[in-house]
Amino acid sequence: MTAIEGALRRWIRDRAEQGRGFDALVDEMVEQGYAGDFAQAAVLHALLEQPEPGSVPEPLPSGPVSTIETDDRSVTVLATMDSPRIVLLGGVLSPDECEALIALSRARMAASTVVDPATGASVPHPERTSSGAHFQGATEPLIARLDRRLSRLVSWPAERCEAIQVMRYGPDQEYRPHFDYFDPALPGGARHIAAGGNRIATLIVYLRTAVEGGASTFPDAGLEVMPVQGNAVFFRYPIPNPESWTLHGGRPVIRGQKWIATKWLRQRAIPAP
Repeated sequence: MTAIEGALRRWIRDRAEQGRGFDALVDEMVEQGYAGDFAQAAVLHALLEQPEPGSVPEPLPSGPVSTIETDDRSVTVLATMDSPRIVLLGGVLSPDECEALIALSRARMAASTVVDPATGASVPHPERTSSGAHFQGATEPLIARLDRRLSRLVSWPAERCEAIQVMRYGPDQEYRPHFDYFDPALPGGARHIAAGGNRIATLIVYLRTAVEGGASTFPDAGLEVMPVQGNAVFFRYPIPNPESWTLHGGRPVIRGQKWIATKWLRQRAIPAP
């Protein structure tokens, strides 16, 4: 790329980090005199190309490897996809850790919620029928150890990671396909972006495998991930737009229960509650 193209790329990334969405960035470029087709292509190129190491969460910062060493555990790399960026990981938690986290969560379980796009409040929604538990501000040694491990695993500072959320799905429960980022064009999304920036990546750890059903599905990518205990799936969405190709959901559980632990990763440090 030329120096001018490099400057434009940096401008797009800087504005995106400030919370500007895909459509807003394109509109700004058009207002500055760029053609609409060029503006759309430039924004996609700048935000979806391979990022510099350390600029976004990434389990494999040094290139293709078969294992990742955290402070206290070796994690196996099972599969990767570049566009969208998806990494399937094995043995992120031990079976004992999975069961201990489930036991710790039982007393905290409540009906799962979603972010209201108008207000930013957490509200129930028929598309998400699980139960969940949050560990914001938790002091349990297990939570502290897992927070450190997961932060190291994705090469992202712990202060930019949301608290662990554990979810339980029983028979017929599901989470229909959705995106994890906050929509900057909506008041509720803007409220969350103002505190820690947007979500840019997700790590889902499978704590208990359902007897049947419960796969994580990525419709745009044509991928399904089976919920094997201890394994995890990481995916990244550097732009808050469907062009990130990270539409995903949890298929209904048919028999048994599926338990997962989720970590959402943000652009900036998250203020203490």
